[in-house]
This record gives sequence, C-alpha cells and structure tokens, in this order.
Amino acid sequence: MKKRVFTLVELLIVIGIIIILSGVLLPVLVGAGKKADQTKAKAEITTLVNAIKHFESTYGVLPIPDGAGEVLTPAEYTQLILILQAENTADDAAATALTAANTNKNSRKVKFLDIVGNRRGVYVDPWDRFYNVLLDHDYNGEITTIPAGVSIAPSTPLRYSIVVWSTGPDGASAPTANDKPNRDNVYSFSTSWSKATGHTIER
Repeated sequence: MKKRVFTLVELLIVIGIIIILSGVLLPVLVGAGKKADQTKAKAEITTLVNAIKHFESTYGVLPIPDGAGEVLTPAEYTQLILILQAENTADDAAATALTAANTNKNSRKVKFLDIVGNRRGVYVDPWDRFYNVLLDHDYNGEITTIPAGVSIAPSTPLRYSIVVWSTGPDGASAPTANDKPNRDNVYSFSTSWSKATGHTIER
C-alpha cells in the first residue's frame, strides 16, 4: 500500500487552523488567569478584614497605627501588618518607622495575621502591591473617604469601620483608557458594576 503523506496545502490548512484556535483560546486563558488573581485578592482582602476585626474584638479598639488618620499611608500600612503579625520590630529594617507605642498595641502577641509566603510587615495583593486600607479612626460608624472608582447611590458615607481594596492588575486608582472605570478593582464590600457608572454601592 502506498504511504499517505501530507501535501503542502494540507499542511498550511492545519497550521492555519492551529493559529485560529490559538487566537480564540488565548484571550480566554488570559481572562481566566486575571479572574483567578481577582478571586485570590478577594480572599486575601477578606482575611485582612477578619484579622482587623479579630484584633478589635480582642482589644476593644482598631489596630490603628500611631498618628494615623482614616487613610493609611504605605508606612502606616506596614505598621498595621506588623501589629497584626505580632512581630517584634526593634531589629526589622522594613519597620524602622514603627514606634514603641505601635509595638505595644498587640501586647498579648496574638498572631491575627499569619502569612505564608510574605515577609514580616508585608502583605501584598497578587500584583505585588499593598492593599489600600481605610479605618474608622474616630469610631463614628462611617468612613468618609470613598475609594477611587466607586460611587454611592444616593451619596452617603461608607457605613463600615474597615474598608480594604486592591487597584487590580493595572494598579490605577482612577479610571484609565483601557480600564474604565476601573472594573478590575477588588473591594471588601459588594458593588454593582456598569460601563456608565463603574462600581456602585446601592443604598
């Protein structure tokens, strides 16, 4: 029997089919990876919020770094993580700004945030950026700073004592040309999303 071989035309057709399938599947695979990272960010945000709440239930106060306001700066965020980790920071280069008052906030040395794969004082999102944290520092039951990319209908303060969010893969707090209006942001609270209004909290 004569051996069957591919002709040049058949070979080109097969290559063309492979290229078309790759073009169809690649965006799906990229989208799946992005969704997985956002799901991981949501889980880590929940873990951080729960750690802060556990601290509050243990000590009766929020773990607010010394001198911090409603919006935590990157240095204050590092201090927050160290407080939750119950770390002795006297010899920690990453926490040189941590005061003795902050070290003593977790006087019982309870590990509220036990992190696998992160260094002391480091708790980053899947895109290696700090989470944004807002704390009700004056204990009035609301947060007046609204995260970028979020609107509230009707306009009112956030009725939370803790708000955590990630700016997503683009790292932008404000809407960008390719991400309008910041659909990839991940928040500790539930929102509805539309192209017209972005993330919205319905009241």
